Amino acid sequence: MNHTSLEQSKKLTELGLPTNTSDLWLTEFQPLKQEGWKLVPDGEKFVTVNSYKPTEAALADYKFTPCWSVAALTNVMAKRVRRQDGTRPFVIEISRGMYRFSGFYDIDHKTPFYDELIDAAFDMACWLLKNGFITKEE
Repeated sequence: MNHTSLEQSKKLTELGLPTNTSDLWLTEFQPLKQEGWKLVPDGEKFVTVNSYKPTEAALADYKFTPCWSVAALTNVMAKRVRRQDGTRPFVIEISRGMYRFSGFYDIDHKTPFYDELIDAAFDMACWLLKNGFITKEE
């Protein structure tokens, strides 16, 4: 997967990542079937990914969740971050080792290894948001 999942997208939004930085939109659908005169749920919900921003009318009819590709998520991360105490800045970097990905953002802070690049980027973005290194949406 090369974009944040529905759960990851909701978490980033809760943490205050500006939704105007997203480049994709997720929509959750519930399949329906007709039983007599009623429409009833049929099967499990599924999520679709859209690369266009929904119109106001679509936003009123459906629940869209902003979603980030790896590129969009790394674009909101600074390449260098100055520490709050004014000491040397640290570098934001995602590295690959033996087909797994890890985020490195400080000598004391490193993400675990992930099989998917988006998971390392998501982990880093959460840490940066929680620690005030990404400007949050008001």
